[in-house]
Amino acid sequence: MQWLSSALSKAPPIKAEILDAGTELKGGRILWKIHEGKLKENGAQVSVFSWEMTANSSDSELAAAKNALRRIKTCRHPHVLQYIDGHDPGDSAKAGSKVLIVTEHVKLLDTSTFQEHASQNKEGIVWGLYGVANAIQFINEDCKLIHGNVHRGSIFVSKCGDWKLGGFDLCGEANDSNSIFRRCEQFRVKRILPPEVAKGNWESLQEAGYAVDTWSFGCLIHEVYNGMLARPEDLKNTTQLPQEAIPLYQSTLKAVPDRRPRGSQMLTSPFFKSRMVQVNKSLTELALMDSAQKEDFFLKLSESLDLLPDCFLRFKLLPELLKAVEFGGAGTAAIAPMLKIGQRMTAEEFGKEIVPGVVRCFGSQDRATRIGLLQNLHTFAEHLTPTLVEKDIFPQISSGFTDSVPALRELSVKSLVLLVPKLSDRVINSQVLRSIAQLQQDPEGSIRCNTTICLGKISANLTPSTRDKILLPAFNRALHDPFPPARLAALMSLAVTMEFYTAQDIARKVLPAVGMLTVDPQKDVRDQALTCLQGAVSRLAAESSKMSDDLALQGGGPVTSPVMNEAGVMSWAATAAASTLTKKIWGSIDSAETKASSSNKSPAQPNKEEKGGGQEKHADSNKDTFADWEDDKAGTSSGWDDGMLDDGLDEPFDVPQPPAKGGKPQGKAGGKAQQDDWGALIDDVPTSTKLEAVKSKMSAGKSSGGAKADDWSSLLDDKPGKGAGKAATKTSDDDFESLFDTSKNLGAKKKPGAKLGGAKVVKKSDDLLDWEEW
Repeated sequence: MQWLSSALSKAPPIKAEILDAGTELKGGRILWKIHEGKLKENGAQVSVFSWEMTANSSDSELAAAKNALRRIKTCRHPHVLQYIDGHDPGDSAKAGSKVLIVTEHVKLLDTSTFQEHASQNKEGIVWGLYGVANAIQFINEDCKLIHGNVHRGSIFVSKCGDWKLGGFDLCGEANDSNSIFRRCEQFRVKRILPPEVAKGNWESLQEAGYAVDTWSFGCLIHEVYNGMLARPEDLKNTTQLPQEAIPLYQSTLKAVPDRRPRGSQMLTSPFFKSRMVQVNKSLTELALMDSAQKEDFFLKLSESLDLLPDCFLRFKLLPELLKAVEFGGAGTAAIAPMLKIGQRMTAEEFGKEIVPGVVRCFGSQDRATRIGLLQNLHTFAEHLTPTLVEKDIFPQISSGFTDSVPALRELSVKSLVLLVPKLSDRVINSQVLRSIAQLQQDPEGSIRCNTTICLGKISANLTPSTRDKILLPAFNRALHDPFPPARLAALMSLAVTMEFYTAQDIARKVLPAVGMLTVDPQKDVRDQALTCLQGAVSRLAAESSKMSDDLALQGGGPVTSPVMNEAGVMSWAATAAASTLTKKIWGSIDSAETKASSSNKSPAQPNKEEKGGGQEKHADSNKDTFADWEDDKAGTSSGWDDGMLDDGLDEPFDVPQPPAKGGKPQGKAGGKAQQDDWGALIDDVPTSTKLEAVKSKMSAGKSSGGAKADDWSSLLDDKPGKGAGKAATKTSDDDFESLFDTSKNLGAKKKPGAKLGGAKVVKKSDDLLDWEEW
């Protein structure tokens, strides 16, 4: 490291630090070195070219080095090395003095790399040669200069794949007889010189000074595809050249100087009509394009990405795409190629270069941009960290749940499948599930359908306690949806989440609810309902077998036989017959007493049930909030477990009680003899009156104060059942029950043909998300 400390101690005052000993540039006559460096101001990478004067250095060599510094300062062009800083030792130069040129960070042109990967770098080579031709055109025609040193040793490559022209040692005026190019013959690279220069025929160049650089450009084409040019005769060999390049190549090597093409003429060659050249041209004009032109450009760009070099895509195209999406109004068209480029990166590179721009785009007010990001979320979701999702991305996406545009609401729902695994339980419980509950009441049937599918997909990410509260009520609501695909989605979700339910829940809640859909008007719904039932029954069979085995192993007594013995059957039958006979006898006596007393009484007053018009007040109708239910320790339903899917099968049978002395037989505690007097209903009441009594009881079940959370009788009508009970006045973060209360309407107006009880078949919407696509 002595060279470094020595160099630093004697370093001239430039803006960069030299970091290595440097590499000698080959192919030229002046010994330049290229060093790795960094700017003192911000640490950015740069390249430093140095020429050091020795005791054997001539004045001409010093003049050529100074000329290179002077010319590169004034020649500013996209395909010329970008000058940053430099140092000229002046006239007092002595041994050890240096000429320094600080430029953008570049590397040497390694033609062997292009030859080994010619098929993959075809577009990059064409674009590189186009850049050199562009630089020659600028120097010859705009600056009225001759470069005089165009060869592979003076070509450098930037990190984005652009070829940059350097080596301005011999650059000078075309008609200046005292120029360095004319008087310093020892510094010329002989293998690239045209015949007239080799012979000293300067008169032929008076009107065609550009011809020198045109010939050298032809030699450069040969060296790129064939390697180092050993002798002039090898220029006739065109076997390795692309067919499109041969006409241009041959025109640059014409014997008559003024018949060679100028730089501007070379740029019009069909050889330079490649896709990468066109993309680069469009990028320079992007700011001047209107919205339609930008969209057309980005759509065509997506089709060409596989043909372009990675370095160009990552370091040149990607920054332009990010700017276009964020500031240029490119909309969704620029998002697809941007994310496609990101697929070639590592997770670290993606997070560093693309994610910051993507996060900013999620906050855009342009709906088209947000829709484009959501449509392509699957291509970059794996690169998003949980912290980034929870703090920056999800808050922006959550605003789409209530957006007025249905497409944005639907895509926001679908995005949850990818984002929920990266969210904390707090955010899931307080925000995600609340949004899902609202979206289950969306006016758009397809959104309700996809919301149900989404809930089924994210169920594995919910805590067990949350699953117990949420899944069955939410899916039960979807089973009542008037939109057939939503019912189908609910059945599929139940099937894939069956492992999360207890055997009791399956028997008491799942089977009755799913059984109703086995007679659904839609065949797909019926088939899926049967499939779901089969899975549920299989689960119950396995659970029953397990319970029997457990009882046998525990030795807690003999396992009850599934077949009752004969004595048990006869005993039950005798008890039932005696009960029926007792009811008939007491029913007849009661009827006779009623007729006898009616003649001695005033006209009958309507009973309490008739006064209320069948609207019985429920015992718990004054419980307005979920907290009231939680505080009730008397064993009443919470509105979630038994209330949502209560089929009445767990109610105890009425056991007839012996009549009191001089009285009538009583039913259950409370003595509802008249209401539950089955004998009177069967024997003494006409058939029409029986039907009226049944309807009256059904009507009473629908009353606002006493309706169960899930009124299945409404499924038999054309209109959905109306809600019961008051809505909760306030919902805490963990109070999920009120969110999925199926007593509330779905919030969607039923469209013709979408009725659950109707016979009209509704076709599946094309914009619905197929379960398999998730």
